[in-house]
Amino acid sequence: MAEKPFAPWQGWESLGGAVKELAVTKAPAGGLAVVAVGLDDQVSCRYQRRAFGEWCAWVDLGMRARSVTAQASYTDGLEVFAIGLDDEIRHTWCEELDAPWKVWTLLEHESSPLRGAASAPPGGSYGSSTSRT
Repeated sequence: MAEKPFAPWQGWESLGGAVKELAVTKAPAGGLAVVAVGLDDQVSCRYQRRAFGEWCAWVDLGMRARSVTAQASYTDGLEVFAIGLDDEIRHTWCEELDAPWKVWTLLEHESSPLRGAASAPPGGSYGSSTSRT
């Protein structure tokens, strides 16, 4: 049964596991996706294939991170960006929800038609060894 806007809030549902950070986005088919950093710094994901559908089991994305964000991809999958324990930004994605996830890639190493036109991040240049305050 599809829920209606402005209907009463549903009760809380446990998704399992303890986390220290999470990001939520809409999955391509209308469900939700949750990407979380666990207490052990591992990045994991759960999603619904359709709106109000069942949640899949947690999927370990194979990286330890400080922070994550996520969004639906240009295909039928998800995109995840994370700040690793080394403070570098990395990116992974799946082309479809049940497809394997790609290997994490440093964002600065991904190919782009605008490569070379990118500006340095706030607080320093790419590859800078200075610390941010």
